[in-house]
Amino acid sequence: MGKFFKWVTASCLGTLLALIVLIGIFAIIGGVMSNKDKKVFSGTFLTLDLNRSIPELTDNVAQQANFSLDQKKALGLHDMRRVLQKANTDSNVKGLILKASMVGDIGNAKTSTLIKYLKEFKDGGKPIYAYGDYIGQAEYLMMSVADSVFLNPQGVVDMRGFSRVIPFYKELFEKLGVEWNVFYAGDFKSATEPYLRTSMSENSKTQTREYLTDMEQLYFDSLKVNRPVNINDLKDAQDQYKLRYAEDAAEYQLVDGLKYWEEFIDICKQSIGIDTDKSLSLVDITDYFVKSGMKSKKRGKDKIAVIYAEGVIEYQTEGPGNISEVDYHETFNALEKKDDIKAVVLRVNSPGGNAYSSEQIWHRIERIKAAGIPVVASYGNYAASGGYYISCNADTIVAQPNTLTGSIGVFGMFPDASKLLNEKLGVRFDTVKTSPYAVSVTPFYKLREDENAIMEGSIDKMYDLFLTRVADGRGMTKDAVHEVAQGRVWSGMAASQNGLVDVLGDLDDAIAIAAEMADIEDYGIKQYPYIEEDFVTKFITQMNSQAQLFKSSVTPVSKLEKELIDQYKMLKQVMQYQEPQLLMPFVIE
Repeated sequence: MGKFFKWVTASCLGTLLALIVLIGIFAIIGGVMSNKDKKVFSGTFLTLDLNRSIPELTDNVAQQANFSLDQKKALGLHDMRRVLQKANTDSNVKGLILKASMVGDIGNAKTSTLIKYLKEFKDGGKPIYAYGDYIGQAEYLMMSVADSVFLNPQGVVDMRGFSRVIPFYKELFEKLGVEWNVFYAGDFKSATEPYLRTSMSENSKTQTREYLTDMEQLYFDSLKVNRPVNINDLKDAQDQYKLRYAEDAAEYQLVDGLKYWEEFIDICKQSIGIDTDKSLSLVDITDYFVKSGMKSKKRGKDKIAVIYAEGVIEYQTEGPGNISEVDYHETFNALEKKDDIKAVVLRVNSPGGNAYSSEQIWHRIERIKAAGIPVVASYGNYAASGGYYISCNADTIVAQPNTLTGSIGVFGMFPDASKLLNEKLGVRFDTVKTSPYAVSVTPFYKLREDENAIMEGSIDKMYDLFLTRVADGRGMTKDAVHEVAQGRVWSGMAASQNGLVDVLGDLDDAIAIAAEMADIEDYGIKQYPYIEEDFVTKFITQMNSQAQLFKSSVTPVSKLEKELIDQYKMLKQVMQYQEPQLLMPFVIE
């Protein structure tokens, strides 16, 4: 019988391996065939769809549940620059087309960075044309760089200002018979409010209004540089909701014409001298990246390591698209073995997360500094709460003006489902225990006063440690940190005035500062973490990692769907909290 099971097991493994190899062969064949379709002919326009998620680092995104051999790479923000630089020297590439069809998912700071890269391409002498069916606010700001912007006659430029809508679940859970035990440190730490209140607190409204005002001001400052529009008239139109139809966008000079897609393509053809009865070669920017086989430049024996910390900070998770002490220990271990690393730039794009994991990453930054290697933090869309914690000890902190940062506070929460179980479902519990705390902090029983005091003490202790880390890293007193902490969210512009940020700038500025601190001039860049690209490895990982499959989501096709999915993911995350959290209470796209 034992031999029989061994034979069956061996047969199953052999079949599985054969299947993997077969799929790999088909993938390779498919890749070769698809590359034939991606040939860059003379007279080609690159296309960039702005309605995509753009990670900082290529393919640093969570695994998707839908497995597809034709799935595109998630081209990173900074690799886009390299693609555009190469395209500027490629005689076959005649220009760039920006497209928008719905609300995208890029973020404020990334939008500013991409605008910079688009301007560099335009300054190289090649035109940029933009076309949209539905152009969101962020997408329009990027399109404003273009030589000409065109809109579908039935389309719209949706420019209505900045806002934040927060759902509140208190009454929902009361109807279900669930109460929340909530503990927090910081009067502005509003992440727990949806479970305690039915509306925003005054502190929450104050900080939200202030950073939204900053975001709007930075938006219009950038827009008036990119396109000669009357900002006062535009604000008036926005306040009175006069930008409802395509004709309105044309009236306020947001677009240069109302054209159908085919008419727009004819304009692009004419711009490079192609007859309208001929076809125009269009190549997606990601396909161009793959086709070009671009590799990082390795100039200079000295290197600056750029570590991308992007996503929510989660305890003991693995894989791209999130931050944990597991993956980043591997990154730091690899980095510490490199003698050629002369400086480190920690590029943070995170709203925070698990307190324990944040502390472990903070500790690894301390080790790097102790080895005599300067560390510069560079902030993208977010570097808040845990995102600020992991980088507050950097030698210099560089934030973009529209970065959201701060949120120095702590919270913890777990449900009390005793009423739901006892009164609504008829489920009761009894216990035998050898110690008063053998059964403690459980959703089956109400929290006792002594247990409540213990939980509050844990949160206060974590907050005190957070203040200490920031005070030591920033050269401030704990009282001074507390004044700007308490969970309050700041724009990068405001944070540069209250001591949480040293310099306003982007990743280029952070790298230049790191090079100066390390006293090096001729250097190369090494990017971390390494993203596994091997097909079979990715396939096996997707097949075996049920947690990753469960965490993934389908790409939303509308603004409403995206908001609903975001709220579902946030609620599911709250239900899984077990440790104190250093997490910003919202995410803005």
